[in-house]
Amino acid sequence: MKELYLIRHGESEGNELGIIQGHQDFPLSKRGFEQAKSLGEYFLQKSILFENIFTSDSLRAKQTCGIIANLMKKDFFESEKLREMNLGVWQGKKKSDIFMDESIRKKWDNNPTSFFIDKAETFIEAQKRITNFIFNTLKENIITAYFGHGTTICLFLCGLFENNADKLWDYKHNNTGWTKILLNNDNKVLKVSQNITEHLEINTLNWF
Repeated sequence: MKELYLIRHGESEGNELGIIQGHQDFPLSKRGFEQAKSLGEYFLQKSILFENIFTSDSLRAKQTCGIIANLMKKDFFESEKLREMNLGVWQGKKKSDIFMDESIRKKWDNNPTSFFIDKAETFIEAQKRITNFIFNTLKENIITAYFGHGTTICLFLCGLFENNADKLWDYKHNNTGWTKILLNNDNKVLKVSQNITEHLEINTLNWF
């Protein structure tokens, strides 16, 4: 059996400002640091301890991971393969500016894979990137955690349960929301608990 945890980073300064981040680097906000600390203490209280820990090399994910790994007294490994989807020319812009046109917002919500964003990854490219990394590093009987980002976590989960990547927003995660998945040795899902946030007093759903 394989056991993995997908953990979204805490609120970043980019989230706080409503900025589309993608591969751009932003540190955690004050609330984000508090969220990460709260989650680490929650895991210890529940005796949830990771044996292998991987994180996106983006600062907001590394900081979240570092706080929790330090509480568990564990090392962690960074990888660019766990980064958020590269959103090309949208990166650094305000969400409110991009989605000022309601038709763009509706298309993004309902048919996102039809989007072409200049200099960006496609949703399918990002899905393959994170899925391949996770399945190449996940080992039997080793509890493994992956610290990542809103869209790529959605894409991984969507790939497990759907044939249609346009359903990815059904798998949104709050900041520091986490999912536990049990797989058999053929990578078939046995059990999933999705977007758990009971460690948070205030939830923030900044969805990418």
